[in-house]
Amino acid sequence: MKKRLLIAGSLLALVGCSGGGAPAPSQGGTVASPQPQATTPVSSSASAASCAQKAFYSPLPDAAIHFDFPFRVARDRVYASDGGKLRRGLSLEYTQGEAGAIWDAIMGSMQAAGYVPVAAPASGEYKATFAKSGRPGIYIAVTPDPGSNPTGADVKGSIWMSWSSK
Repeated sequence: MKKRLLIAGSLLALVGCSGGGAPAPSQGGTVASPQPQATTPVSSSASAASCAQKAFYSPLPDAAIHFDFPFRVARDRVYASDGGKLRRGLSLEYTQGEAGAIWDAIMGSMQAAGYVPVAAPASGEYKATFAKSGRPGIYIAVTPDPGSNPTGADVKGSIWMSWSSK
């Protein structure tokens, strides 16, 4: 009986992973680009391991956004704005670098995903709203302060993202 369950579970894992192209996490919580699919057959245990590496849910508002620096999701919430509209807020913590370098990486990632800043941020400020046709605007602010309740001692600073929730 246990052997049948193990085989059935392995088959379900393989079937669930047959669709390729899902982003995979790389070290440090960043989202990596999908890897090309292998063209040679692999054993079922290797396939299951490959599946585990590809399964990933991105909390970011657009699958095209990929941050190439180590970060953690600290908080994720839905709230009502002052105007009563529902918004989603995402607090990320970066674990390497400094605010200016993180901001530059975010600017590059957002532009690569097709977003443009609505207005240029003031000199020395690391915050802007980004727009993309057909998508809600995304407000992003980077601070060198890890906040009052960081998730670990390695946190260098935080990133706040907010957008309209439909």
